[in-house]
Amino acid sequence: MSQFPRIEKEEALKVLKNYVNEDCLNKIGNFVDLRGLASIVLWLTKEFSVDVSSISVVEDVESSQPLFVEIGINDCDWEEWIYLAKYTKDTLKREGLGDITGKVVLVCNKAIQIN
Repeated sequence: MSQFPRIEKEEALKVLKNYVNEDCLNKIGNFVDLRGLASIVLWLTKEFSVDVSSISVVEDVESSQPLFVEIGINDCDWEEWIYLAKYTKDTLKREGLGDITGKVVLVCNKAIQIN
């Protein structure tokens, strides 16, 4: 049984609109599968009870091409961040979502002291 919820596009948009505006959502959607991204967010909040603070797309400054999608997480330290990142990457690969693995980055705001 899959650990990641399989959701419809409408539900994915509803989840992601809690974190990004329509313009950002369109940029992200041109880079990664929105259903996959929303599934990761739902899984993180359910599996680890993390507080996702934001989702953003990081672009190359010269070409404006997307480099990765950042999922910001509140209240986790370095050790938690290392564990979350590794476990999430391994789980994505195991669940057949490896194509999104190199495009999504978890960032623990507390660990890098972002408020």
